[in-house]
Amino acid sequence: MCDPKRGHGGGWAIAADLQTVSLLDIHNAVGGPRLFAIGNEHANPGCAVEKVVNAAVEDALGEAERLLVARLGAVSLAELSREFDAHCGTVE
Repeated sequence: MCDPKRGHGGGWAIAADLQTVSLLDIHNAVGGPRLFAIGNEHANPGCAVEKVVNAAVEDALGEAERLLVARLGAVSLAELSREFDAHCGTVE
């Protein structure tokens, strides 16, 4: 299960110091700018209830996105590599 040599058709190679590459860097490189696939539809823009609820949801999503961006930016690939090796019983 933890054999890094396996993979469908190969894999990606990172030509950078793993300590300098974060999960946020990877997300930005391959995932794109959108972190959440949920949001407001604004189906009834004239509805006061919808306006109030949408504002609350947008505030909550904004706060969650800021937290997630900060956490993704704080995790380096080197850290993940060390954790992977620990789980698989390998030594650097």
